[in-house]
Amino acid sequence: MPRRNPVLIIASEENSSLYQDLPMPGEEKMIMPAGQAVCSMIFRDIDLVLLDCGFDVRLGVEILVDIKQRFPGIPVLFLSDGSSEELVIEIFRQGARDFIRKPFDLFLLQEQVNQLLRAKRGARELRDRTATVHEHNLSAGHLCGVAGLAPGIMKVVCHLETNYVKNCTLDKMAKMAGMSKAHFCRTFKEQVGMSPVRYHKFIRIQRAKQLLHNYSLSIAAAAYRVGFHDVSNFNKNFRHFVGVSPTAYRTSLRI
Repeated sequence: MPRRNPVLIIASEENSSLYQDLPMPGEEKMIMPAGQAVCSMIFRDIDLVLLDCGFDVRLGVEILVDIKQRFPGIPVLFLSDGSSEELVIEIFRQGARDFIRKPFDLFLLQEQVNQLLRAKRGARELRDRTATVHEHNLSAGHLCGVAGLAPGIMKVVCHLETNYVKNCTLDKMAKMAGMSKAHFCRTFKEQVGMSPVRYHKFIRIQRAKQLLHNYSLSIAAAAYRVGFHDVSNFNKNFRHFVGVSPTAYRTSLRI
């Protein structure tokens, strides 16, 4: 089930009673005046804001701007006693997800709230799932074919994962990606989480870990098979990425 955070209703004291009876089964509802509400958002995750500005449209727009600047990912449903074409254009320009003019039917409002919550939580669940898959694939050194990488970066990642035994210079990688070397290095680190040179070493070590499960293969042979021709350099990199030496890692497999 998608994670549920509260729905925050910002309303003056005289308007707050309108929302006490708003049917929201299974949802946590927080009704607060503007000053208190914006402060509370710093300390609590919120899935949706209902902003009731009453007749004070100017203040409502100011609160909307403040919320969207501080918390751009939280959808805001703007409610007002008055309406004009200029107001509607302005609130959408400032980032409101929808507008409702009062008075309103509670059950119609409930349906609108449910739709916004489904959209918000569905998007979050998809992001979480994608991030989990990305982390899993990254931890194993398998990012080739994973969505979210720029085409040029994907081309280099697939090349490194397929040809990890061979050396590949930064100049060659940048040319393969169709980028300048500086832009390539920056973009690669942003999208993969480590530099291209580090990722190349990381892949080699991940493949070496798999080879070490074969006890008939010596550590030197495993190092050579993944592209390290210096065992001391292999040991240094293995310890750096895994936290223990290849010998200690292989011993742990028997426990």
